[in-house]
Amino acid sequence: MKKLSNQEKSSEADISPLPPDAQAQALISELEEKWQQVSAEIHNYPSPIPACDAQFNYLLEQRGKLAKSLNELREIRDRLEAGEDQSETFAAFLEKAGYLSED
Repeated sequence: MKKLSNQEKSSEADISPLPPDAQAQALISELEEKWQQVSAEIHNYPSPIPACDAQFNYLLEQRGKLAKSLNELREIRDRLEAGEDQSETFAAFLEKAGYLSED
């Protein structure tokens, strides 16, 4: 997944006062929107598409990464909603996904 710009990182500040399960849900909504945007780009990509088309292959890769992140985040959210302590798992997800900076 790409590193987030300063504007995208600002979403962390917008969700940090929320409880962890609400933070997870806010991020799920954001990732779902990005997944839909990438899927729309793929759907509207002009054909025929050669196998060596780097841009199309990049879009497919990004959609796959977003889907994986969404699944992982949904599992974390479900565990949070069930009352399980997922603070370390959630923090690790945020770090890996680029939502936290080491600044």
